[in-house]
Amino acid sequence: MIEDYIRYDQLIDNAMRQVVKEALIKITKEGFAGEHHFLISFFTNYEGVEIPEHLKKKYPEEMTIVLQHQYEDLEVKEDLFRVVLSFENNREQIIIPFAALTSFADPGVRFGLKFNILADEALLEELVEDTELKKPKKATKNKKNSKKTEKNIASSKNVVDLSKLRDKKKQT
Repeated sequence: MIEDYIRYDQLIDNAMRQVVKEALIKITKEGFAGEHHFLISFFTNYEGVEIPEHLKKKYPEEMTIVLQHQYEDLEVKEDLFRVVLSFENNREQIIIPFAALTSFADPGVRFGLKFNILADEALLEELVEDTELKKPKKATKNKKNSKKTEKNIASSKNVVDLSKLRDKKKQT
């Protein structure tokens, strides 16, 4: 098997995270138009993620947020974004590094991206320290919600899914 020293998978994931960043910057300046809205999934225990403790208990591995009508103070930085959302009628700020993202979708225009961080166990171990996510589990509490999100995103005709490319690479 040929070793991929360039790590095209990482280069593509980084480029896709830049797409998310640019989309967030655009809505900070112009707001949402038409049917646009974002579903953003991320690892809740990734280094740099800041969410209220009650949400971390409810979503110990992965969480999906919706940016549409009820969000405030969206701020996009180089490596992360922060936003104020309402959870159980309480306004709370969350901070999400772009590297923590697992998927992004704009259902209003049937667009989605799925990041392949879980497919690379070595990379996952580098990124997630002192958590239960070091190796993907076969069954978790949030797997049903995660799979539902993945199914919705995967059903979009504009999803970029690199796992098929990886599978072909492994066969060679």
